[in-house]
Amino acid sequence: MSTPSRGHMIRVPTDATMVEHTGESPASGRSRSGSEETAVPSPQICVSSTVVPPDNKHRCLILCFDGTWDQFSTHNSNVVQLVSALEKDDREKQMVYYQSGIGTYTAFKLTPLLTKLSLITDAAIGWNLAAHIIGGYEFLMQNYKDGDRICIFGFSRGAYIARSLAGMLDKVGLLPADNHEQVPFAYRMYARKNPASSSDAFKKTFSKDVQIQFIGVWDTVESVGLIPKSLPFAESNTIVRTFRHAVSLDERRAKFQPNLWDYDDKSPKVPQPSWALPILRMRKHFRKSSEPEVDDDTEQMNFEPAYGQMHPTDILEVYFAGCHCDVGGGSVGNDMRPSLARIPLRWMIRECFEAKTGMMFNAQRLQELGLNPATLYKHEDGYLRFPKKSLHIPDGLRIDPRKSRKCQESPAKIRPMEEEDLTDALESSIHDSLTRNPFWWILEVIPFTFRYKSRPDNKLHTEFRPNLWRARKIPLQKGHNGNPLAHDYKPPMNLKVHRSVEVRKKACDAKGRPFYKNRADFKGLLDYVD
Repeated sequence: MSTPSRGHMIRVPTDATMVEHTGESPASGRSRSGSEETAVPSPQICVSSTVVPPDNKHRCLILCFDGTWDQFSTHNSNVVQLVSALEKDDREKQMVYYQSGIGTYTAFKLTPLLTKLSLITDAAIGWNLAAHIIGGYEFLMQNYKDGDRICIFGFSRGAYIARSLAGMLDKVGLLPADNHEQVPFAYRMYARKNPASSSDAFKKTFSKDVQIQFIGVWDTVESVGLIPKSLPFAESNTIVRTFRHAVSLDERRAKFQPNLWDYDDKSPKVPQPSWALPILRMRKHFRKSSEPEVDDDTEQMNFEPAYGQMHPTDILEVYFAGCHCDVGGGSVGNDMRPSLARIPLRWMIRECFEAKTGMMFNAQRLQELGLNPATLYKHEDGYLRFPKKSLHIPDGLRIDPRKSRKCQESPAKIRPMEEEDLTDALESSIHDSLTRNPFWWILEVIPFTFRYKSRPDNKLHTEFRPNLWRARKIPLQKGHNGNPLAHDYKPPMNLKVHRSVEVRKKACDAKGRPFYKNRADFKGLLDYVD
């Protein structure tokens, strides 16, 4: 899936004014090696509102699920960083739900010793997986109103929980408020691989259909715990409008295989959200007199395939440099700069604005994360083109001029966030748990079943073997059937890689050796994206 270029012109909102830049740009002045560079001032934009965007038309319900053993600490994940940037003062505009990761709390009241054992078991085998999913479900059950927009985020196994919650909403719908006794039954109905007719009947009897505006996840892992678990609709479903996934290029632990979006065209037939009904009623109004009358529910079920084709999920999975926590955050202290994890964090926030979710952010916090609030959301007035800037190369590193010329000659790609990305990409180290903690070596020699799919034919490949410190296997990017003349042929899907990886790969040390080589092998064509 290709994405349009996003860096050529940037709109300036009407409530923003240009002010004179008095500081020194991170990409200007004197480099650490002492060489003189051309000083190019960065435009600073003063936003009058402390909230970006200042208002929204639909209230946002935002759910954030942290990774295993992750919670608020001195090494926060990108989930906590995202929560810190969200506006939380007006419940009528936006509500934020945060859940710490698997292994950090238990839903049961136990003795201290049993609580500790429960947490360890939870982290190891996902003992309390149902409780984590139900926690998010009950938040929506108690707070959702018609017209609200649901946005769900997660990291690692919290990302799997986020996608499983979406699957539960897809399969059994959302119960009305205060139906707490029905929630465990609804979860069992979701988790069982029962016929679709049973869940459809449950949804029609007790629940309502909802749409998920946005799912944003960092490095979803293949299974929850040492014992593999899988839940229906967790890999894909039909009620998600936008899906964004930041994936690690360098993670290689056996039990941290990526769980990518399932591109299977043969999705199970499920009821479409209630926002389809106005279209159905319009069709019903203009129905010819000779056509038989049918009720709304029957017509909605008949309308599902056509509506699903008209509004497919907008899917974008992008690979980033770094291991698991370099993509999802938590590898370095909160005050450490630079950090690789800030790159996929900024990317995810920008995608929230690109998707027009209506999510409201604290402007000052966005600036602390390296984002210019005035350039994140589109407005009716004017465009701003930022001036060309020279690349900042840290001490001991250099860019091959033959390779970097294209970047320097493309002013449209150089934006304020570019400076942050360059610094984080070129000055950050990768944190490999296999080299830092020998405990993980045990799992490298135990045979496991590994599965991956080629794209876009979605053919499943399985291998039973020990991992032995192997890098991740990126799905083969090939066309369906392989024959361009076939009627059902699909062209190869270019692998989406963040542009910061390209910059990092072009960097060389003082002796001319490559600064970075990604562990996972690319197969097929690449698209470097913003």
